[in-house]
Amino acid sequence: MKLASKASSRQRTTVKMRLRLFIKPLLRLSLPQILLFTTLLLVLLGIRQATLTSFREHFTVLAPNAIYLDAQTLKPHEQERLNQRGIEVSTDRNRLFFAQRDYDQVRDLPLVKQALPAETTRYILDANGNELQLSLAKNQLPPVFQRYRSFATAPSQLNFGFQSLQVPPTQLKAYNPQNIQLISGHYPSAANELLVPDFFNAAYDHGDRAARSVQLPVLTAKGQRRMRTYQISGTYRTDHRTSLWAEQQIGPKRVFALYLPYHPEDPLKTLRTQATYQNFRQSFATNQATKDYSQKLVGSYAAYLKSIGIGKTGMLIVTRDAAAVPKVSQQLAKLYPQYLQISRYAQTHGELARTYWLLLLIVVVATLLVMGALLLSLIGSDRHYLRRYQAELASLAGLASYRVQLKKIMTWLLVSQLTIIYLGTQGLLALVQWQVLGRLRLSQYFTQLFTWSDQGLIALIMLTILIVVVCWGRSYLDRVGVSGRVDKEKTS
Repeated sequence: MKLASKASSRQRTTVKMRLRLFIKPLLRLSLPQILLFTTLLLVLLGIRQATLTSFREHFTVLAPNAIYLDAQTLKPHEQERLNQRGIEVSTDRNRLFFAQRDYDQVRDLPLVKQALPAETTRYILDANGNELQLSLAKNQLPPVFQRYRSFATAPSQLNFGFQSLQVPPTQLKAYNPQNIQLISGHYPSAANELLVPDFFNAAYDHGDRAARSVQLPVLTAKGQRRMRTYQISGTYRTDHRTSLWAEQQIGPKRVFALYLPYHPEDPLKTLRTQATYQNFRQSFATNQATKDYSQKLVGSYAAYLKSIGIGKTGMLIVTRDAAAVPKVSQQLAKLYPQYLQISRYAQTHGELARTYWLLLLIVVVATLLVMGALLLSLIGSDRHYLRRYQAELASLAGLASYRVQLKKIMTWLLVSQLTIIYLGTQGLLALVQWQVLGRLRLSQYFTQLFTWSDQGLIALIMLTILIVVVCWGRSYLDRVGVSGRVDKEKTS
């Protein structure tokens, strides 16, 4: 028994030693897989952010129980129908702007809590007509910024600009078109208050305290450069540790917004003038079909005054809860059959649902193609290498006593290889984002590489590949084991 035990131990050791001969070379095969995986992932994640993620952002600015209507945004098929008739307008024949009676009748619906005017106008001047003229040079940022991954790819200058809140702070829970995430302080309310990015105090060398005064360079309404004092009311969240490229666009410059208080607009004074009326008449006189269609809107000054209502094109509807949105959506479709509804429910059930499902299908197909390409490449390279040792593996796997141990070692080997590929890919993605993507215009499509969403997708792909590859490795040993037994039988 002792002799048998020693022989068995020596044989196991021999198996391990023989496998160690190709463990290191096999793991070295991971390098081309890392390069391939990184390349395919960048393509996949870029497509995903440019299509599906961007599309979803139009809906996620609304709360689950909110619906947005615009009197000058028609359903795609309605707009197409008008265009086919040569009518060059983007409104129905009943109104240019919502009237108070529109808000009242929607508010009276059983499941509706609020129906509010909503606009998306942004002002880039403060209450005194001053325009911000602030830029911070990258090489003048405090040393703390050099520790961030974003520093290496940051632009040479960080530009800042004034921008008013588009909706009152009380409505931001229901409708947040600027996607502001308040992390300290409060939204600006006084004329000289500002909501600043979370890195602004450190970058502008004012410490980390909010609600303090700061002097900023501005261009006055008279064209003079002056320093003006403002109060910092609070800070909002940015992704400055990952990217210092601003997302807001003001004119030719990309800027980080310093948010001003909401600026309530009363457009009726301007809309009711004869000059504005004549401008509308001219814009609707591009051809006879458009002119005929718009007679009820601008055919006379009296008709025009009726069509402008209270001068607001947007309506924000807040329902009792998210479960009420489908029912309210049906009621709104009867009241305003031509208007496009925007809501989280409409993303998958509304006029744009077909676009959503098409984009989702594109991402799913792209994900499957990436997984397929990686599986074929990985299995192909591993099979090619293992064929060098097929005779040796066949003789060992043909013995039932060693097949189980070989499968365990093969599983460990493949798991180790996939772990190296995963870690190597993560490191290469970070390097590419750090040294390459930040310098390209396409960087806007790769801002979420290290978010939970993208990392979750990468983990799912790797887990799927791991399961398939391990199953392939174990079946491979079974196949070579069968051939080993056949060869032994022929020999005997």
